Amino acid sequence: MTIEEKMYAEVKHRCELPTNTYGIGAWDHHIKIVYELAKKYASEYGADPEIVAIAALLHDIASVTDARYTEYHHIIGADMATKLLTSEGYPADEIKLVERCILNHRGSVLVEKSTPEEVCLADSDAMAHFYSVPSLLSMVYREKGMSIDEGSDFVLQKLGRSFEKMSDKGKQLVFLQYEVAKMLLARNGWERTPSSIETINVQIRELKTSGVSVNGISDIYHTLGDYKDMRNSWFIAALKANLSRSWKSKKHFDEENDPMFNGDFVAGIYTPEGVVAQHLKMKFWEDLADVRTLDRAPAYDGYGKEEAMRRIFSILPKK
Repeated sequence: MTIEEKMYAEVKHRCELPTNTYGIGAWDHHIKIVYELAKKYASEYGADPEIVAIAALLHDIASVTDARYTEYHHIIGADMATKLLTSEGYPADEIKLVERCILNHRGSVLVEKSTPEEVCLADSDAMAHFYSVPSLLSMVYREKGMSIDEGSDFVLQKLGRSFEKMSDKGKQLVFLQYEVAKMLLARNGWERTPSSIETINVQIRELKTSGVSVNGISDIYHTLGDYKDMRNSWFIAALKANLSRSWKSKKHFDEENDPMFNGDFVAGIYTPEGVVAQHLKMKFWEDLADVRTLDRAPAYDGYGKEEAMRRIFSILPKK
């Protein structure tokens, strides 16, 4: 067994013991989720995946071992983790990283985090709440005996605190989950539904800003990538069918102030109503070998979608 597998088995076993007053739910609805999130997003933070995986497994080990340790579980847990990992012969430098992650994972104890592993674990610990809302609702209704409104308010406030304590990266990763939770839990949540499209658009912008491809987003029938491919195919066909009007260029009209997007070129058609152009990836350059090349593309005149469609239709034969 690897060290990660051993820690997985050890913590799961402790969660299953009758001495764990939090029950197996501590594993199923929190520790395991934190572990999976930390592994999934380690690369997003530039963190060592093994360090964050082990730290995620051990971050609440003190609490599930003895509920009396809960208040200081980050301190006691770090010490327990060090002893466990040392007994397994894990390298001392790596143990120090795990120890720091556990010491600094609590959102309620704000400390400076100096490594990407610490930030990744702290965010994953907070993010887990957004993936275990049913268990939070169970806690407020079954254990705390709250009313419907009191319970939903309590959970919503807890999610709000968790969200605010996360890094910008963590907020990006659970932005959509938080918006959905607010729609479901807020007393006037139904009033938020009309803004759900904008919520999705905001999330898409956040993903693109962070360098994540959105081509896999689907409307059930097709993905954004599918629509881009179809649009590109139709446009390339139009260019090749109108060679006397078509052009391509690797530079914008004002390249100094408007440099070409990385890996793109621009191609277009002179129509009777004006130019219509589109950016294409360089992989399509050779497909347009028979289209004339310009040193610089014509100046963009500010046309929008409706005008672009009017111009495109203007090249069709008149009846």
